[in-house]
Amino acid sequence: MSHKGDIKMVHSKHLRSVIDSMFRSEKSMLAKHQLDSFNHFLQVLIKDIVQQYNPVIIYGTYNEEFEKHEQEIKISFGDVAFHSPMIYENDGSMVQMSPEIARLRSMSYSSNLHVDVIVETTLRTGKKLEDVEVKTKQFDKILVGKIPIMVKSRYCNGDNSEITKRNCQVDPGGYFIVTGSEKVIISQERQAENKAFCFPVSTVSGTRFSHCVEVKSVPQEGFMPAKPAVLKIASKANAAGFCLYVHFQGCRKEIPLMIIFKSLGIESDRLACDYVFGFKDSSIRENLIGMLRASIEEAEGITQPMALEYIAKYLPVPMRIRQGLPVSPDMRIKHVRHALIHDFLPHLGDNSVKKAYYLGMMVKKLLLYYTKRYDEDDRDSFVNKRVDTPGIMLGNLFRQSFTRLIKDATCILNREINGGAWKLTNNFHNIITNNNIYKILKSNIIETNMKYSLATGNWGVKNTTIKIGVAQVLQRLSYLGTLSHLRRINTPIDKTTKMTKPRKLHPSTYGYICPAETPEGTSIGIVKNMALSCNITMDVSISQVEKCIREFESFKPIESNIYGSAVYINGSVIGVVDNMVKLSKHLINLRRSGIIHTHTGIVPSYQESELHIYTSGGRLVRPVFIVKNGQLVFDERHIKFISENRHSWNELIVGTKDFPPAIEYLDVQESGCSMLCEHPNNVHKNPRYTHCEIDPSLLLGILASNIVFSNHNQSPRNTYQSAMGKQAMGIYATNFRYRMDMVSNTLWYPTQPLVMTHNSKHMNMRRIPNGSTVIIAVSSDKGYNQEDSLMFNKSSIDRGLFRSSFFRTYHVEERKNQSTGEEEQFAKPNPNNTLQLRHCSYDALSDDGFPIEGKHVKGGDAIVGKVVPMCNRKKQTSTVFDKEFRDNSTYIRNNEDGIVDTKYVSRNSDGYLFCKAKIRSERRPGIGDKFSSTCGQKGTIGMIYKAEDMPYSKDGITPDIIMNPHAFPSRMTFGQLLESLLGIECVDKAMHGDGTPFTNISVDKIANRLEKSGYDKYGETQLYSGETGKKLTTKIFMGPTFYQRLKHMVDDKFHARSTGPMVQMTRQPSEGRSRDGGLRMGEMERDCLLSHGVSQFQKEKFMELSDNFTVFTNSEGMMCSVNKKNNIVKSFTDKKNDNKGTISEHRIPYATKLFLHELQTMGIAARLQVINEENE
Repeated sequence: MSHKGDIKMVHSKHLRSVIDSMFRSEKSMLAKHQLDSFNHFLQVLIKDIVQQYNPVIIYGTYNEEFEKHEQEIKISFGDVAFHSPMIYENDGSMVQMSPEIARLRSMSYSSNLHVDVIVETTLRTGKKLEDVEVKTKQFDKILVGKIPIMVKSRYCNGDNSEITKRNCQVDPGGYFIVTGSEKVIISQERQAENKAFCFPVSTVSGTRFSHCVEVKSVPQEGFMPAKPAVLKIASKANAAGFCLYVHFQGCRKEIPLMIIFKSLGIESDRLACDYVFGFKDSSIRENLIGMLRASIEEAEGITQPMALEYIAKYLPVPMRIRQGLPVSPDMRIKHVRHALIHDFLPHLGDNSVKKAYYLGMMVKKLLLYYTKRYDEDDRDSFVNKRVDTPGIMLGNLFRQSFTRLIKDATCILNREINGGAWKLTNNFHNIITNNNIYKILKSNIIETNMKYSLATGNWGVKNTTIKIGVAQVLQRLSYLGTLSHLRRINTPIDKTTKMTKPRKLHPSTYGYICPAETPEGTSIGIVKNMALSCNITMDVSISQVEKCIREFESFKPIESNIYGSAVYINGSVIGVVDNMVKLSKHLINLRRSGIIHTHTGIVPSYQESELHIYTSGGRLVRPVFIVKNGQLVFDERHIKFISENRHSWNELIVGTKDFPPAIEYLDVQESGCSMLCEHPNNVHKNPRYTHCEIDPSLLLGILASNIVFSNHNQSPRNTYQSAMGKQAMGIYATNFRYRMDMVSNTLWYPTQPLVMTHNSKHMNMRRIPNGSTVIIAVSSDKGYNQEDSLMFNKSSIDRGLFRSSFFRTYHVEERKNQSTGEEEQFAKPNPNNTLQLRHCSYDALSDDGFPIEGKHVKGGDAIVGKVVPMCNRKKQTSTVFDKEFRDNSTYIRNNEDGIVDTKYVSRNSDGYLFCKAKIRSERRPGIGDKFSSTCGQKGTIGMIYKAEDMPYSKDGITPDIIMNPHAFPSRMTFGQLLESLLGIECVDKAMHGDGTPFTNISVDKIANRLEKSGYDKYGETQLYSGETGKKLTTKIFMGPTFYQRLKHMVDDKFHARSTGPMVQMTRQPSEGRSRDGGLRMGEMERDCLLSHGVSQFQKEKFMELSDNFTVFTNSEGMMCSVNKKNNIVKSFTDKKNDNKGTISEHRIPYATKLFLHELQTMGIAARLQVINEENE
């Protein structure tokens, strides 16, 4: 830390040590929100959800005379227990399951969920049902289902497994394994709960109302779905003005505002107005109180009982409350009171004063919005959004599944009461026993629903609203793609909409969402990625914060109806204070000292004079430096502590006895009312700064952080690279040799970039890079590199540059056909006793049917041998059926070849034997293969030259790639030029360059250093022609650049055919490369050929090589059947004279003939007219 005058300047290396400290604080920092949220689901949510249903009561026969039920069953759920995932083998043994085994054996990585069930049975007997017999039974550890376990979470066996050496050492975890495939749950964006939003009422829902305020209310305790409450204003005025109406869940009709106030016990109109205007006499009250006149007059003279009766008219009593009883007036009023507590603003509990205050706040907000004193709420702002992490998504799914389980159990028990096995012994208390409890609580419901949702991505139980694409297959093409996939956030709106507003980069996301990384196409701006330092909060109990606020000197609870600034915790009002600013400062000090949770958001709203405190989950938070009195708190003491302690992050947040906290977490809401400085060295410029960025490079996401000098590029190029970096080959996992992925690519010789960003080391790019450093020359040369082509050096390719391996795994298992009883078995088919053998090579198979490792196989060869015994066959005279087996082997895809790399034989979870065979093929770069620099400069190989034909420098250096200079001016990727320039210096000094964005590097600084080292100032090199040896007329810009080989290779796409398989119906060539299909000749291709005059070629394409067909017509042009050999003609002609007329032969496409026949079925007889060209 240096001092310029009296100004403290922080050296960038100290800022970077803070970033390093943050990444060291967690083992899987980049998947932290996934793991934390899943652990929260297991430890807190499951227990809460299960106990939310306590008690489940099932009633037996109802005796109307005594108004009692004769039997009653009460089921309660106790403790919840898990253990780490186990494998239950067919022989009865139990083994610990590791993620590696689950992947290899195609199993699901899940754990049993056990719950203690307490059953209380009540039997009423006697003449007046006066004898009551109650018995309680406890069933311990009842299995209610299987819960998928997230890799690297608390219950995962990953670290203590014996085959740890086969685990990937840089695996971030944060995903699930379902039947062997890796699934990641994408975090979902949603509207914030317990928050009032103003917006115009859409015309779709009618024109009765013009504006509204909506609150999605979710109670703090338990895990319940949101219940909306909407306050609307009528679009047409009556004599007194515009009326206000309230609608909440369960209501058939909107209820007038004052009736709701009166039902809450606020019978005085003046008191209701006080609630609306917060007990203040202000100008707003004077101007707006007249707008409440119509609502007050509408409910004049109504008391609380009358109000409750009015609501009861429009609030039907549901079946579950009636329990088969007739609806009485008392029951109606009781239900209205229940609904006002549980369905109308349930997050405020049963406190009617809080509800009146909150409703008043909504009315005030609506009136201000209606009179244009308040803007419509921006629903695209992250201030008004929350993100559902995987734990919450699983919690929703688990709640729906558990509800289904309880429903099923209730139905079964209702049947059991009426006619169950207990009637044999006449002992009602034996209705639930150890023998039948699993019949009642079905353990497969939860397991099936969770597996189905994770496997398909369709989130939700059947017959409910289902979200699509929540769970996705984890991308394993490149390591950066895997990390990025774990940090993705999806907005659940229809991707086909042309709406641009939600897609735009919102200012509130600065520092939380990566501005560059979003897909192109329909998902642009809808699928987002988190920035590096961003995290998502978990739900934290409000008790500690509430205690601190209640102890504050000027705090008064809301019940005392006193003027002041309202204090809200998670949208629930708890009281008022005189000095809101003083309280907010007090709470910030408590947060910094660690007394209340560091993720607590403290947001004073000066316009409304309210203080909002948030402890809820789903808020995006990020760390920033604290600024006090125009000075950074971060100083030499912190720097010294970081250098001496490897794990120092927590101390930087809460402080120690030697120094105060220097960093705190800000959520999006609090960022909005803080003043942030963009760089620690600019803090002195404005005394009003409250916080400061740790480093500007942290505002980028996973892929954008790996782009060197990304701030020097045109922004769309960074977006392109963010998409292409996921397709770059490298080493996607350190244990790729032991993995059996369906398809994978690995680069043979990846190299560390010479110039890299500081943050790339935290993404393990130094350990497993995804490209190579090559010498790039920027020159037109022979013109083979125009339009984004690249000229490659053949000698470099021969030395192994960008060479890669392509792996494909074939998964085959022995199946049993349930209907015929046929059982497959692995074996090498024997031609002497096997039917349906293919004309291909079976040489790669050993006698047991499994492939021999190291054998070469080509397209069509058998890779795993499998036969089906021919049972139930009667001996027939033909010798064909004497054979014992039918071949059912698996074959290599047509256009692939390679070497058998590894095989894995084991049994899956159903006990069937299976084999996985991995084929390896070598891929050398060839013409047409795609490459890209890290600045979005993509190109394909246009020509490969030998080294002796390439230009060379006086030192004998030939470039590996020559790219076209026209790629730079319009795309403005100056980052790549800077990288090349700095790369020359790196090679000279044998050091790594720092390409972190937003540093004060400049071309002049590098140029001056290069000049001192004896290089050309701007990296231009004098080259000589490889063919003539003459000096090139101009100097060429040449230097080392990091290039990536992308997965798009000609070998995977090249396709040609002359004749081949046909489609049965149209007799035209089949479609697609995998089916050896034809190449489509469309309208445009036809027009091209016609313009060139190659009509015979055209005819051959459409007829000889497609569906050429011969038809015969009679003199009327109708098609007829002809047997040329025997001279037989059948035709639709006049029956009187047998004259068939002239029969003509035509050549037409078979598809045309099919079309004509289809027309005939509709009663349209098309005729083919013969044109006599001679008479024309």
